[in-house]
Amino acid sequence: MFIYQHRVREEFLRFRDYAANLRNKFHAKNAKADDLLLDVKSLRTLYERLNEMLPDSVKNNSHAARHIKFMEYWLGKNDRRSCVSDIESICDYDIEDLENAFHSWCENPDHYDFELVQSISDLLAHRQVDSAIRKSFVVLKERLCKNFGASRDLDGPELVNKIFGKGSTIQSLNESERQAMRDLLAGLYGVFRNRFAHRNEAPSWSEADAIISMINNVLQELGRIKGGV
Repeated sequence: MFIYQHRVREEFLRFRDYAANLRNKFHAKNAKADDLLLDVKSLRTLYERLNEMLPDSVKNNSHAARHIKFMEYWLGKNDRRSCVSDIESICDYDIEDLENAFHSWCENPDHYDFELVQSISDLLAHRQVDSAIRKSFVVLKERLCKNFGASRDLDGPELVNKIFGKGSTIQSLNESERQAMRDLLAGLYGVFRNRFAHRNEAPSWSEADAIISMINNVLQELGRIKGGV
């Protein structure tokens, strides 16, 4: 998710900078409609590329496309004055509207487990990423115990095997799905939980994002699995 958000924000910046430079050209005394029209066509290309990257619920959450169309129309008629307000609107309102819509999408609670977010947000805000990882595993353990009625005396591979190992009573998963979930959870505990529970390591942001994202996905998947131990 970090990679995607970073890439989209780069494209926003590219579009914003180009639009700002184009606005300056519109206000230049020697601005020619033909030259401006070429720039507007380039602006359209940038906008369409940005729009392709955005989630469906965010796309076209502004009037940028309409204002670009008006600029193309009036500049095609050699009339610069009639479309100055369009580039102003793009720079002052449209880009911000689109960025706000994307920001809201990024913070959509449906993307994240609520309890996980509540438990680790402050830790991440204070750059305590190792603690955030450890806390994420605490949330995972509690969810496993709660959802499947397992004893809280169990933890790690023992807990995972109790729920998803041989003899599991979970009816909503077939044998291969149950085994795959067991392997996934055992791997999470064995590779990541143990590393940060028993060693004084400082994970990178990218490593923390990957681990927490995996746990978040598992938590959401557990909500779709019914059954008990």
